[in-house]
Amino acid sequence: MNVKTICNKIKKNKWLNGYYDMKDGDVLAMVTDKEYLDSITHRASVKRLFSDLKNFNGIFKHKNIIFANHWNYGCFIYRIENNKLRQFEHLTIGAYQEEEFQSDIDKMVSGEWFK
Repeated sequence: MNVKTICNKIKKNKWLNGYYDMKDGDVLAMVTDKEYLDSITHRASVKRLFSDLKNFNGIFKHKNIIFANHWNYGCFIYRIENNKLRQFEHLTIGAYQEEEFQSDIDKMVSGEWFK
């Protein structure tokens, strides 16, 4: 699955694209800059991924897991399975400790999370 396809699918997330804020009365929500959704940052290190998710908006990839993160809306987690992107979780990264995050990511990557 290529970067453009992943980014375009994530841009359909109604929280991240501003749709729900617009419905709540923010008339500029859908036209504000969403450039943080235009690229994917690959992270091999879970420690670095955790730090980035705590500090930055954006799309991050670790192995077969995609993290669409926004400080206001949380982290939407997708996995690439059979060349399809499937959302399966929403997390508040700020509530995590690094060790717990590492453990959960290991379970997501191995598939244990889904059993």
